[in-house]
Amino acid sequence: MENNGKRQQKVVSSDMLGTFTPVDRDPVKIIQITEANMIPELLPLRHQRMIASRFSFFRGTAELMEHDLKRQAQSNLPIIICGDAHVNNFGFYAPLNANFFLALMTLMKLESEIGKVI
Repeated sequence: MENNGKRQQKVVSSDMLGTFTPVDRDPVKIIQITEANMIPELLPLRHQRMIASRFSFFRGTAELMEHDLKRQAQSNLPIIICGDAHVNNFGFYAPLNANFFLALMTLMKLESEIGKVI
């Protein structure tokens, strides 16, 4: 895996990955697509929570971030991400062999959505 990463770094640099490209999108349409799969009776509660603050809006509309990120430069390295992958849920571990690794401390839901584009 490390060799794959080094090879891909030559194709897609960190600078490319760190450069934001503006995305032309219709946020209302994207939210509606997501909400079509939700329980209709709970949508008013969702909307009420989303209008509480900017933070609440962005936390409640991960589909917009997903849409934007899929249209940025990609490393094309497969990943699996947890829906609860925020900084407080990561930990560093050092087993006896002294190889450090990073791991999720909680695991609520794990999905692989590689290549899925709305």
